[in-house]
This record gives sequence, C-alpha cells and structure tokens, in this order.
Amino acid sequence: MNVEVYLFGTFNDGYTQYPNDYASVIFHEFYKNAKATTQIIIHRDNNLMHYGYIRKLEQNKYIGFCILLNGIMLKDVHNLFHLFEDVVSFLVSEGRLIRFDERGKIVASVHQLNICQDETEIVREYLRNVFLSREIKSEILPPLNYSIAKNTIKYFSVGDKLQNIISSSIKSGYTFVYKSKDYNTLQINSYQKVLANITSENESLKRKVHRQRNQMGVVISLLALILISLVGLTNYHQKLNLAKVALGDSEQELSLSEKMNTQRKDTIKILKEVISDLQSSLTEIRKEKQTIDTNYLDLKDMMPIIIRGVEIGCLDRGESFKIDYGGLLFSDKIVFLQPRIIYQGIKKEGKIALYCKLYTPSGNILSCKASPIGFTTIDILNVVNGENSVLLSRWGGSNWTIQWEKGDYRFEIWYRDICLKTKTFTIY
Repeated sequence: MNVEVYLFGTFNDGYTQYPNDYASVIFHEFYKNAKATTQIIIHRDNNLMHYGYIRKLEQNKYIGFCILLNGIMLKDVHNLFHLFEDVVSFLVSEGRLIRFDERGKIVASVHQLNICQDETEIVREYLRNVFLSREIKSEILPPLNYSIAKNTIKYFSVGDKLQNIISSSIKSGYTFVYKSKDYNTLQINSYQKVLANITSENESLKRKVHRQRNQMGVVISLLALILISLVGLTNYHQKLNLAKVALGDSEQELSLSEKMNTQRKDTIKILKEVISDLQSSLTEIRKEKQTIDTNYLDLKDMMPIIIRGVEIGCLDRGESFKIDYGGLLFSDKIVFLQPRIIYQGIKKEGKIALYCKLYTPSGNILSCKASPIGFTTIDILNVVNGENSVLLSRWGGSNWTIQWEKGDYRFEIWYRDICLKTKTFTIY
C-alpha cells in the first residue's frame, strides 16, 4: 500500500504545509468548506484518495492532517475521527505545535510547521504505520464514475449512515463529514478541567488584590489630607503665638485650637482603624495565596505521568507465551491481551495506582471477582522520571477454549478520576 501523510494548517505566520507541494490547492478547498470544529474530508482524484481531517483552533487558526492512498479506499470512516483526535491529544500534551492557553483553549504554538520537523515526522510516521498495518479496514478502489463532476461536493454529519458516506466518497469529488461535539478525548477534557480550575482561582485572587489596591488609594488620599491639615495647624500655631505676643493669651483662640487638636486626634484614630483593617485583609490575602499555591502543587500531583502511547500485545495459542506488539489480533488465537504503555514521568519518583477499563465491542467492561469496582485491572506503577515503557496486567484465561468476540475494543487507563489515555483496537 502506497501511503503519503501531510500536515497543514494556519499557524502564527499564516498557512503552512509539510511536505510543501501541489496538494496545498486541495487543502485550501478542505478548509473553505470546514463548517464544524472537526470534520473528515474525503477527496477522490482519479485513482488517488485523500482522507483529510481539520480541527479548528482559537484565533481563527486550524491544524489539519491528510492521508493519501493510491488505489485503496477505507471502509470505516468513523474510526478516522478517533485516530486523528488521538493525534491532536498527543500534540497538545507535547505543546510544541499546539498547546493549551491559560483558559484551557487549544491554540497554535509555532509560526511554521518546518520549525518543529522532529514533531512533524513523528506524527507522519505514526499515521503511516497505522495504515500500513491495516488497523483501519480498507479495500480496492472501484473504477471512477465519470457521470459525476470531479468537483461535486456532498455534506454529511457523523450520525449519517456509513454506507451513504462511503458511496459518496468514491463517486463525488469532495465528501465532508462534520462532527460538532464530543471531539475531545478524555485526556484533553481532563487537562481542560484542571486549567479551568487554576484560571478561576487566579481570577479570584486578582479581583481581591484589585480591591485592596483601591482601598490603599483611599488611605493615601486620607494621609494627604492629614498632611495638609498638619501644615495648616502649624501655620495656625505660628499666628497664635504672634497673637499671644501682641494681644496676650486669648481664651477664645485657645478654645478653637483645642477643638482643632481634638479633630486631628479623631482623624488619626480613624486612620489607625483603617490601617488595621487593611493589615487584616492583607493577612487574609496571604493565607488565600498560600492555599492556592498548595492547591496548585496538588494539581501537579494529579498528573504524575503523561502517557505517550499504548500498544496491545497478545499471547497466541500457537506461541510459547510470546507477546507480539503491533501485529494483527485474531479471536481464534488469543489467550491473553496485555497492554504496554510508554509514559513520561513528571513527578518525583514514587508509586501510583493505574486503573484499566477494557470495553468489549458491545460496550461492556470486562471484569472478574478480583477486579476493582468499575474497572478491569489495577497496576501499581513505580514512577521514574523521563520516558519509560512498562507492561500492565494482562487479561484472558489459561483455558484455551475461551473465544474472544470479534470487533472493536477500547482500553482506558485512569489515575484517580482522570483518564490519562485511551486505545482503540480491533480483534478480527
């Protein structure tokens, strides 16, 4: 199978594409009709099939991927959404091409794709291997129907019948499949929830600091008035002394002076009370900031690792307990399934509990008496800084008469209440 992979989109310096060739005309046509946040676009050009995906970002930016196949068509378009959504989740976690901003929104990180060629090549190699390993079902492309114009455009939503979408993809020039919701992976939703909490707490702290600054401005104004009053009192005493020398002690002027002194003492008393209140408020703010700092450290502990990838291996009936990762899985050969994860340790070394859910094609979670409630397995992982790989608990039975159901399965890996990674795979 001949497979070519493209990355394209609008980043901080405008449109960019890798590799850069004639296909830019097709990708511009993709974006011109991109009406949803995410969409799959299929373009047939004689014997070439372009399977594209566009994810819109903030600030009128977007990122896109395209798989170019020669003489081959895909039978399951819906699985393309899961494939490309996992790639978007990986790129956001890396943060070099796209990233989260402080509001939890996905934005562009670079000006041009060629700045991060290493990251771009990793994605291209991953997508190329997915199609070369035939994880997504395909078949030979039928002959072109010349009765339909090559620039014909058909529109579908992700809920429309798959057969109608596939029929359009091999007959029409362009077929758009829109998906307006549920396009974020569980990993992205978990990160956005954490960032939203931090942003909310920071905004609350900023509002409190702003109020305290306003109160401090009032205090400064009052202090200025006191200084003016003190200057006035000094001038008054000078005049009073001159009057005493000239006219002697005047009981009326002395009474007025005492009244001014009383007013000054009252003003100073009020200012002391205001300053005391401000000091109490400042102490409160410091305590709240300390609480926020502590919560931030706790939030970092919520994400002790970032899972880069999940591979599914199996114990075949004809092998001597050999785990084969990356090969096709057949129901009549599997005894056990065993996942292997590649992760990046981001917290201090220590042990954490990873919970795993294994969903069958019918949507049920596999479990047994030894399974944790609501999960299939549990593993205690000793976190090591940097990039590592580790095997998780296998699932199956030593009785080789067990028959695995054919269809699409899904692994979910959880830490506390956060889903760190999902992996969808097929048993044939």
